[in-house]
Amino acid sequence: MSALCSRRFFYTCFSFVLWIVTNNSYIFVGYKQKRMTQ
Repeated sequence: MSALCSRRFFYTCFSFVLWIVTNNSYIFVGYKQKRMTQ
C-alpha cells in the first residue's frame, strides 16, 4: 500500500513539474517571438 501511494505521489509530482516546465517554455518562446517581431 505504501509503495503504491508513493508511486502515485511521484507520478502526480512528475506530471505537475512537467506541466510547469511546458508552460514556462511556452511563455518564454512566446515572449521571445514577441520581442523579435517588435
